[in-house]
Amino acid sequence: MSAHEFGLWLLILVLIGVILWQRYGRRFKRYWAERKPKIKRPFNLRAKSPDDCPCCVAGVKLRRVNEAPLFKVPVWAESKKPGGPKKRIDTEGFACPNFKCDYFLESDSQVHALVGCGVRGRTDRIQWLKCQACQTRFSSRIDTPLQDLKTPPTRIELVLNFLAEGVDPSTIRRVCGHCDETLVRWLSRAGHHASLLHDHYFHDLQLEYMEMDELYVNVRQEEGKTWLWAVIDPRTKIIPSLHIGSRKTTDAMAFVHDLTLRLAPNCIPLFTTDGLRQYFWALTAHFGQWVKRRPWRKHRWLTDTRLLYAQLIKVRRGRKLKETFSRTLCGTGKAVRCRLKELGFTGTVGTSMIERWNLTFRHMIAGLARRTWSLAQEKEKLRTHVEWGRGYYHFVRIHHGLTLDRSVFRQQRFRTPAMAAGLTDHRWSTLDILRLPLRVASDA
Repeated sequence: MSAHEFGLWLLILVLIGVILWQRYGRRFKRYWAERKPKIKRPFNLRAKSPDDCPCCVAGVKLRRVNEAPLFKVPVWAESKKPGGPKKRIDTEGFACPNFKCDYFLESDSQVHALVGCGVRGRTDRIQWLKCQACQTRFSSRIDTPLQDLKTPPTRIELVLNFLAEGVDPSTIRRVCGHCDETLVRWLSRAGHHASLLHDHYFHDLQLEYMEMDELYVNVRQEEGKTWLWAVIDPRTKIIPSLHIGSRKTTDAMAFVHDLTLRLAPNCIPLFTTDGLRQYFWALTAHFGQWVKRRPWRKHRWLTDTRLLYAQLIKVRRGRKLKETFSRTLCGTGKAVRCRLKELGFTGTVGTSMIERWNLTFRHMIAGLARRTWSLAQEKEKLRTHVEWGRGYYHFVRIHHGLTLDRSVFRQQRFRTPAMAAGLTDHRWSTLDILRLPLRVASDA
């Protein structure tokens, strides 16, 4: 056989092999993957300490919202002279804005000296208040998103409801006739107010089971990838903490640090996440204690033995989910299963609740939806939109998974996550949130 014939036969064999591979290659790969023995790689992670958390080093704390002054002042009704106007309206939650007044930032209606001082306004009847101690007059819209706005509150409520129900801002502009600057102003005020509302109510929480996950977010003016970190309580469906950033250890530390500030002292829930190892470092750095050693040696950080943490590992080939298995990093698998059964779950480690919430929030926030034109331009604007969406989700939006059956009440009682968590006893409206005065303590 000549060299020319040998090369021709070799080319024919190569072509036949290419054709067979294109037709039966996937079957061969699947067969080989099933036959190939699975090798479990060792998973050894070293626990972190608070010294590795930038927020712990910087001493980041929660903002104190609507807190009474540290010094006690006499009750105005007992110390004032007889006579004068009587209190005819409820002034609970409002406080005198004059820092020279003795009742500065005192919001208790049984203590402060606030009375009604007429009604003003063209588009809406705005109640004015007067402090009898210092004679200061101010609007009831102070410390609210409605301050210095001339648009009727019902119109602002409608627009904010649209923004929290997944409507694109361009659609709101065409239907309602408001410009971009107006929508941005209203949304930024509502987002900041919702964050203060969250700090006011979500603290000292007694939670027993938490699921964590991160959601990919597409932001136009950001170079790297942006992620939305979230944690949910599967029993009450509340979202105690959110964080927008990258997918690094510092972001996980900031996310878990904010969660620990909102939990009650000595409250250590059961945690389940996906296979991201940053969760392990962040949890072990915040749930533990320093142990004193010999005087000439440094103190040692030990993870709390009550901490139970399990991961759900998802094995994917391409875009298809092939296999799932769980591993316990803190505690034992038996302890995790027993704890889940005590809480009323099946005992299987999973993240289905937080995954379902991801879908819900993608429908609520237009900038989080997949394959959409309404992407967020900046990270800060996305943060304000997410804060307002979370406040709307907690206090206004009905969660059908929390509905109480007629066997408990005469009729079905629809509840919000805030009602299920015991933070409020009724469903709020958007105007209730916008008209609630919230202020941060000066030393916060």
